[in-house]
Amino acid sequence: MTSDKQGDGKRYVWFSPCDDGIALRFEPTFDISLGSERRAKGAVRRVLRLLRRLRLQACIDGNGVDATIRQPSVDMSKLLAAVDAEIVAFQAERIHPKELDEILTITPHERRRWTKDGRLPTSGHTSFRNGKKSVFLVLYPPAPIRALVDRPEQIES
Repeated sequence: MTSDKQGDGKRYVWFSPCDDGIALRFEPTFDISLGSERRAKGAVRRVLRLLRRLRLQACIDGNGVDATIRQPSVDMSKLLAAVDAEIVAFQAERIHPKELDEILTITPHERRRWTKDGRLPTSGHTSFRNGKKSVFLVLYPPAPIRALVDRPEQIES
């Protein structure tokens, strides 16, 4: 049994009966990862952390998360809503430069040039310290990048 589109919320979790209770499986779709392995791993880690916070036995298996629901007291609608909310929040997060390079299959040099040209919209900066050196990164908004993935010819013009 899959949990497909219900109402206006999209479901990303699959359920199946098992010996111990109900098996739950999450695998990030292209819509979540935008084709980036880094984003896919980030989504998997967030869902895994959520399931463990809910005291479910969960582990990373291959490209996704497997969990077993043994307690009959687990409210499935609240569980699905929590996973959906986590994924929606993940999709709204700004995209880091290395993820963008992987999503658009471009080099860092092209990314910097396109950012300076204005072909890639930015949504702010972040910084961190590496010893005495401060490193600044440009962040990119997810919605326009998603549009560029769907229509890459926009960058050419």
